[in-house]
Amino acid sequence: MKHHRHDDLLRETFADRELESLREASLNRGLAAVRTKRRRHMLRNSTLAAMPMLLLMAVLFWRTPSEPVPVAKALPIAAIPSLKIYPAIKTADMAPVPTISDKELLALYPNRSVGLLGKPGQQKLVFFDEPAKSVN
Repeated sequence: MKHHRHDDLLRETFADRELESLREASLNRGLAAVRTKRRRHMLRNSTLAAMPMLLLMAVLFWRTPSEPVPVAKALPIAAIPSLKIYPAIKTADMAPVPTISDKELLALYPNRSVGLLGKPGQQKLVFFDEPAKSVN
C-alpha cells in the first residue's frame, strides 16, 4: 500500500498546472506550424500545376503589334488576259423578284420536317430531319 500512495504523491507533485498548459500551448503551436507548412506545400503545388496552362494561354492570346501589310499594286485591266468585261446590269431592266408567304414556303416541302426560326424579316428555313452542319 505504501508503494501505491508513494506513486500518487509523485503524480500530484509532477502534475503541475503550468506544465499542462505548457504542453497544450506547445501542441497548438506545433499543429499550427504543420498546417502552415501544408498550406504552403499545397499552394506551391497548385501554382506549379497552373503554370503550364497560364503559359499556354499567354502564348495563344498574346497579340504582337503587326506591321501593316503592304498593298500590292493593282494591275491594269488590259494586263489580265482571261478577264472578260460584261456591261453592268441596270435594275430597271430586271423583273421584280416574286415573294411568297411563309405558308407557301412551308407548303413547298410537304413530306419534310421544316420550320422558320428567327424574328420576322430575319427568319431562316430549317430542316429538322437533316443532321446539323457544323459552322467552322
